[in-house]
Amino acid sequence: MIRCVVVEDEPPILRAIVQMIESCDPRFQVVDTAFDGEEAMEVLKKTRPDVVFTDIRMPIMDGLQLLRETKSLPCKPLTVVLSGHQEFEYAKEALKLGVHDFLLKPISRDSLVELLDGLADICLQGARERQLTLLKEWVDSGTPNVPSREAKSLFAPYREAAYLLVCVGSFQSFPTSLTLSFREYWKRHPIERLLPEEPRGERWIVDGRNDNEKVLIVSANAGDGPAESMLETAAGKLYEELTRYDWPVTLVKGSRAVDISDLGFYLQKARIVLNHSSRFGHSTITANDFEEHSPAHLAPNNQMEGIFQKLNRQSPEYFKHELSKLIDAANAQRLPQIRLEHALRQFIQTIVQMLDADAKGQLVHTDLVIRELVSTSPSYRSLHAGMCLLIDEICSSGLLKSDVRESQEEWAERIEQYIQANYHNPISLQSLSDTFGFAPSYLSRIYREHKGQSPIDYVIKLRMNKAKELLLLEPALPLKQISEAIGYEDSFYFSRLFKAQTGSSPSEFRKRKSP
Repeated sequence: MIRCVVVEDEPPILRAIVQMIESCDPRFQVVDTAFDGEEAMEVLKKTRPDVVFTDIRMPIMDGLQLLRETKSLPCKPLTVVLSGHQEFEYAKEALKLGVHDFLLKPISRDSLVELLDGLADICLQGARERQLTLLKEWVDSGTPNVPSREAKSLFAPYREAAYLLVCVGSFQSFPTSLTLSFREYWKRHPIERLLPEEPRGERWIVDGRNDNEKVLIVSANAGDGPAESMLETAAGKLYEELTRYDWPVTLVKGSRAVDISDLGFYLQKARIVLNHSSRFGHSTITANDFEEHSPAHLAPNNQMEGIFQKLNRQSPEYFKHELSKLIDAANAQRLPQIRLEHALRQFIQTIVQMLDADAKGQLVHTDLVIRELVSTSPSYRSLHAGMCLLIDEICSSGLLKSDVRESQEEWAERIEQYIQANYHNPISLQSLSDTFGFAPSYLSRIYREHKGQSPIDYVIKLRMNKAKELLLLEPALPLKQISEAIGYEDSFYFSRLFKAQTGSSPSEFRKRKSP
């Protein structure tokens, strides 16, 4: 419902306007009226309406002064001025004060219907945006919330809601700068386009705690049926669609509808369930039936225990061979992510125990590296490659001798050569990871260690140098063609990046360097 206040000093005209608004569009409700601007300000502070219809010529405080005063209100309503032909100068002043529109007296029904339709689009979009902002705050809070007066008004028709936590890839237990950005993934596969048309209800989609998470919230309109039923249908369709793509997905659905302001509390529980139910490399859908998980759940099975006990030969190739067995066993058993991390930590700790005390001190970070690898690797193949590099690092740090550093230098050189040959094509950390079979975080680490910068920084530097060459050698070549020639489809993005890197725009650079 769109809340309105009408301000008019002539009671018969005031009553007529109120009746016309409510009869022309049932989405609008006149919540209060006032006879002058001063009274109107008190009404506005109390009712916090979406739209104000005001006359210009009124006693005590006229409509123009009222427009000025409304700018100090915390929730600024849309304003519509009711004016006559002879009030043209007033109308010009009202435009300067940011009035949304005018209605010419006497008001015709057709012009009012057209105006209300446009106002409804703006108000409903604004209300939608405020709803999403509040829902995001509640989702991030992790606790029940006491809704404000505005929140109660915004969600008045939707007291209860069902929810679905969507996680693409691995559960992210901690924020890290190397965590993959899934913004491109969500652009390619927007949830709103994958959901079934019916039953629809009211739906909101907000970002989760991390880039790879989304939260779908569903509430029932009158006659829609239970929100839980609509969520069940939506979850099934979403799971079917998302599992067609490269990354595994985990869906945690609420088992019942809850008070919409308590979503943060229930989604915090859903994240705990997600942590324990996410199966690395495999998709799954589960209910948010929260229960404590004891450490016993993390104990390795007999097959994995046997692998740990046989690690008695100090050879990197042998360690990698046994790692392959461990990875294959975990994949075959669809091991939960939390147990996979535990098994990999045990495996690496067993290797570390074979090294001297100094080496152990240098490898305190291995648990963090393993967690990072599991969080950022899209597949078991990529995880295996990253773990092999970690074994190489451990062996090169301890008593074991190998040509690990030379091997890593070779990989860094190959990555650089690949970038030089393909800079004009789309390149991201994920695409490099897919090409070379390493986890993105580990690939970035190897390259930075041997080249002194991240691979993406090198891509940008190389492209900017190529752009400078083209700007000077081809003075007539349009910027769009230069942008596309070095791998950027968006010429505006290229121009902004060029200026950030060089201090001048491409056009300024070309003019400054031209003879």
